[in-house]
Amino acid sequence: MRQLLAAEIRGSWVAWLSVLATFVAANFALGLSLLQYDLGRSYPWPDPWEEGPQILVIGGGFNLAASILTSLAVIGAAAGLVVSSRRGALARLALAGASPGQVLRTVLTQLAVVSLAGAVIGDALAVALFHPYLVAEAAEREWATVPPATWSLTSLLWSSALCVVVAIVGGWRQARVGTRVPPVEALRQSQGAPQRRPGVGRWIATALLVGLVGFGVAAMKGLGESDNPGVRSSILQTAMLLLLLAGVTLATAAPLSVAAITRAWTSLIPGGVAWHLARRTVIAKADRLVKSVVPVMFAVGLLTGMVGIAATLNATLAASGSSTQLDHVSLFSTLNFVGLPLVIAVAGGLSALLMMGRQRDAELALAGIVGATPAQRILVPIMEAVIVSVTAFLLGIAMMGTGIASLLVALAATPGAKVAVGIPWADLAIVMGATTVLTIAATTLPTLPALRQPAPEVVARLIAT
Repeated sequence: MRQLLAAEIRGSWVAWLSVLATFVAANFALGLSLLQYDLGRSYPWPDPWEEGPQILVIGGGFNLAASILTSLAVIGAAAGLVVSSRRGALARLALAGASPGQVLRTVLTQLAVVSLAGAVIGDALAVALFHPYLVAEAAEREWATVPPATWSLTSLLWSSALCVVVAIVGGWRQARVGTRVPPVEALRQSQGAPQRRPGVGRWIATALLVGLVGFGVAAMKGLGESDNPGVRSSILQTAMLLLLLAGVTLATAAPLSVAAITRAWTSLIPGGVAWHLARRTVIAKADRLVKSVVPVMFAVGLLTGMVGIAATLNATLAASGSSTQLDHVSLFSTLNFVGLPLVIAVAGGLSALLMMGRQRDAELALAGIVGATPAQRILVPIMEAVIVSVTAFLLGIAMMGTGIASLLVALAATPGAKVAVGIPWADLAIVMGATTVLTIAATTLPTLPALRQPAPEVVARLIAT
């Protein structure tokens, strides 16, 4: 049995390689966050570059927390894709006598191994890009000197260990799913797992997270009423953390809500054959839709949420007659601040879309067999990408709305403040356009080679895997 489990680990490397970018991005983000945090914390005071150490400590700490939360959701989706693609192999393990515990340990071991493999690349990128990052940060904040890009191996080892823990926690549920694969049924499955209804645990977890977000928003009133000068920065930081927590909540609730939201808004739009075929496909493949939407949602929510929170604070300061404004709140500056968790979200989204390419090839081949024209077969994945992008954008706006609402609760309770809302419309359009283009490219380009092949051959190749 030990040899069989070892063979399964060796045989799964192709599937894990398809989502390796997610693990590399997570290790890179955690490693760079710890490097900047340690540099800011250990740099001697007073410093020649003014607020530099404090900025690095705050930015590194925030990026570390944001990267962990983002990784939990994105790695869980990546693990789910691999488990779905390996159902036949997991079934053979069960048929050979492997217990559920042994199957669970096999999948978790694969998660740890892939995470450590990603650590080699991710940590090397973190070290290589640490100095350019500090140069860009110094230029953005007009520091007199660029801080030294010193780093320690200990920080990188801690970031690698942390990523392994995050990978195991994030992929635990999907690994448990692998232990419940019915052997005979799974051997008959050629296109992944059947659609599963969310269990009671999903509803309970969603309810708890919604309650936690609601409690956090309500607690902002107490921060706004406080006369402690130091609490002002806490208001902004808490609003950012609630933005992240809202993203985790929406990711947890995604299997309960994404299909319904997609069905609702797409039903309002008339379209041709390609649109209706794409709409029915994404709704029928609800599990695939969720895994595609969640990473894009994080990317949209993080960017628009951070810009929206800063814009709302500046609008309130201006309406209250204050000449003070929060600096470095442009979309570019926000990218510097939340760029690391954004890298994880983008890598996870692209990995999910690319991982599903073979199933999409077969679906388009079947559409061609039943009469779809070549033009329609090209339009279908484009329409699918648009549907994924719009659904993710709607959820990202919900993330942004939660962050802004929590800030408004605190500002409304602040004596003398006149509350005003700042909505970054131009930035919303830029983010929506960029995410849509990336999603279309990741969905459509991998399908083009299969469109030039005979449809029966494409379908047979999927059935044979």
